[in-house]
Amino acid sequence: MAKKKKGKIAIPYLITFAIAMLLVGGAAFFIFNYFELGKEDELPELVGRDTVEVTYESNHTVLFVLDSPDALCPTTFALMRSVPKDKDLLFVGIPSNTVETVKGKQTTLHEVYERGGAPEAAGFVENLLDIEVDRYMKFDSDAFADMCDIMGGVNYATGVKIPGLGNPHLSQQLIGKQVETFLTFSQFPDGEMQRAFNVGSVLAAMVNQSDYQRIADNFELYFNTIINQVETNITAIDFRENEEAITYMFRKGTAIAKYSYMTGELSGDHFVMDYDFGDILKLEYFSQSDEKEESTEQTSEAETSGENKDTEKTETEEKDAA
Repeated sequence: MAKKKKGKIAIPYLITFAIAMLLVGGAAFFIFNYFELGKEDELPELVGRDTVEVTYESNHTVLFVLDSPDALCPTTFALMRSVPKDKDLLFVGIPSNTVETVKGKQTTLHEVYERGGAPEAAGFVENLLDIEVDRYMKFDSDAFADMCDIMGGVNYATGVKIPGLGNPHLSQQLIGKQVETFLTFSQFPDGEMQRAFNVGSVLAAMVNQSDYQRIADNFELYFNTIINQVETNITAIDFRENEEAITYMFRKGTAIAKYSYMTGELSGDHFVMDYDFGDILKLEYFSQSDEKEESTEQTSEAETSGENKDTEKTETEEKDAA
């Protein structure tokens, strides 16, 4: 009988203990929340590992040369200006009969190329436009066709009837050799001026119509495929230094490519570029980028200077108040 009595006393004791613990725990929880005790600062937002910082230092200029011995026209030239930070690619077709004074003698781009190849042609363009041409790439027919196929070809209306191609007034899908056939056609009504315009326009359209994500994902493979077929001064170091910036441009950009028509007039058989075309080009795609970079740096310095002055002002006011 005594044991039964002790059991009955223990049950109320346990219930009382449990209630006490709940009251103490609830009070502690309230105090911690009220005074924000034990609350840690929020963790900063994590930055993804694939974040790429692109600056205007990644800008580059490349001269493309298409040398097709079987074509009935002169060599084909196009300038590409790449500004990855702004997600911009500019293509400018250059008439092969463009004339310029080189070493005190008037000569054409095609003549300079015939004498000294792609390096001398790049120098001619530098002198013509007063810019720096960083690199050059000389394509033969096979290499150019492979590049066009990698990009996925281009849907384009040729505007003139060309043997082997479709209705000139309707957009048609041109691949590989067909793109070359169009760009090396020698019977355009306006001659080299029109051909140069088509070169810039087609290259820009081909980039804009390509699968950007596929290009970015396979950029190294595609680069190696083409670079081993062309004559170029682009190096493996150039590739490594610019790979992230270029793939960033393709991953983040939309309709990144544009083309510019080199304005000028014919003088006999020669094309004379308008004297201000180079200045306009530099303002839009060369000098402007440098100014943006400097402006960004100056803004950052100004903000830092302003923050320092505010800090000094606050410290002075606190001392005066004390």
